[in-house]
Amino acid sequence: MDNGIRIIRRRRWTAAEDDLLRQNYGRIPAADAGALIDRTEDAVWIRARKLGLDKREEEARPWTAAELDDVRRCYATEPPAEIAARLGRTTSSVSQQAACLGVISRKATVAASTVHDYFAAVASAEQAYILGLLAADGNVSSEHPRVSIGLQAKDTHLVEYVRDRLNPGASLSRKKDGYASLQVTSQQMVADLARFGVVPRKSRILGWPANLGFLLRPFLLGYFDGDGSACMAGGKYPNWSVCSGSEPFLIAMKAYVHESTGVVMQKIQHRPGSDLYQVATTGRQALVVDGWVHQDGLGLERKRFPEHAHARYL
Repeated sequence: MDNGIRIIRRRRWTAAEDDLLRQNYGRIPAADAGALIDRTEDAVWIRARKLGLDKREEEARPWTAAELDDVRRCYATEPPAEIAARLGRTTSSVSQQAACLGVISRKATVAASTVHDYFAAVASAEQAYILGLLAADGNVSSEHPRVSIGLQAKDTHLVEYVRDRLNPGASLSRKKDGYASLQVTSQQMVADLARFGVVPRKSRILGWPANLGFLLRPFLLGYFDGDGSACMAGGKYPNWSVCSGSEPFLIAMKAYVHESTGVVMQKIQHRPGSDLYQVATTGRQALVVDGWVHQDGLGLERKRFPEHAHARYL
């Protein structure tokens, strides 16, 4: 029965229609473009906006097959702004074309590769080591939420090591001097790190994570690689030291080293003109601690004592 009500059934836009619209929009009136594909003028305008086609001068030209192929190939690895600059398009139009082509952005790819639960249960030496490294050199922001770490050029491989475990799809940021940094956005990771005392502005309040049990040793090695030093004082005497803005952290660490190795480290010193405390051990005891803390096969090779030191003192 005809009740005077007109039922409008929308049909999906096809790839062929999209291609035809890209070729003609801005070159002929919207009404004429619609007539070619049996669409209304309003429908053409709406679809054109979704495809990133507008009548500004730089966007009036149709998208070429080469440009669309560029978006397909690069959208997952490059920021949209870089692609837009290369193609002479706007960032929004590149993003809109990518959406229509069904390609995922670099940002989405990075987010998808984040291992959000990496610290949910610290059960391996590798996890404990990275936890210690973040406790020393990491930065946590609960507002964003974000976990970041940055090291000098000589230790870029260590930042890559962390990246490959926390967020394999991420790229490192690099400064002209070679400084490399990593940022991981994850609410869960921030919350899990807090259980071990790795929190925002942790420098002066960091506590010793006794809840790690047998994984305290690789945790200590990670912290040492961030804020420790192994050197030959005066070119002759081994010196193994760790610094921190938290004196209670060093007190607990000193007790743990003594309990585990029998080595009694020196009195904790406050560095003049700074907010840092330091504890050290020298000579044969330094080599004992060095050998003990590296038993899990982890750590920076450059922070090991040279062979001649072992031959002389052990």
